[in-house]
Amino acid sequence: MKRKGIKKIITLSTIVGASIFLPTNSEERIPLDKYYLTEQLSSHTISPLESKSAPENTYDLANKNSTTDLDESSRNEFLVDSILNVMKPASSVVNNYLIKSSIKVESNHNPNAEYKSKSNNKVSKGLMQMVESTWKEFGEGPYSNAFIPSKNIAAGIRYYLWLENFIAHENPKWKYLATGDKQNLVVAAYNAGPYLLKGNNWNLNLMPKMTKTHINKIKNEITALKKNQMYSSSE
Repeated sequence: MKRKGIKKIITLSTIVGASIFLPTNSEERIPLDKYYLTEQLSSHTISPLESKSAPENTYDLANKNSTTDLDESSRNEFLVDSILNVMKPASSVVNNYLIKSSIKVESNHNPNAEYKSKSNNKVSKGLMQMVESTWKEFGEGPYSNAFIPSKNIAAGIRYYLWLENFIAHENPKWKYLATGDKQNLVVAAYNAGPYLLKGNNWNLNLMPKMTKTHINKIKNEITALKKNQMYSSSE
């Protein structure tokens, strides 16, 4: 996942009337707040931890809910589900299916996951594998907070929502696309960067092989989640 170009940290106070600018491929400068849906983003600006709506770590949650008989992987997955029950993205594109699938593919529900890219040596951390530059823009507090599950998920949701709005304003075909196609574009931007996607004229076939593989993994996870929910509701 790559993000380049934003120089200031985004906070609740800068969401409305922001004076932050992003360079585009053509070097023009665009007000960042143009791409925000403020009603969506403001609800994810404050971590649920601060309102004590969600536990800080897997083990607190497991003890509170008598799930100590679960293995670590199951506890981590249970934690993600519990946080997302509190922190629901207000978007038909960036929905719980997308966020849960992204977490599964990015980190396999491991809040302590850490990966160093072989191509650029950048480190990504936590459930949604945030790199430091993206964390400075969408996260809360120091980069070490990326290992706090609820803060990592909140930052990932904010970034996904920003990407959705960026693409919606920049891609003239956006409003004609099905939800699944929109999700593919947002996932591509999350993985490889929005400006590479825009530079390729929103053509996923021109994106790196790694990104196309990433998109397919998340699509498969979304399909599996919906199938499991269908079976559960029919029981």
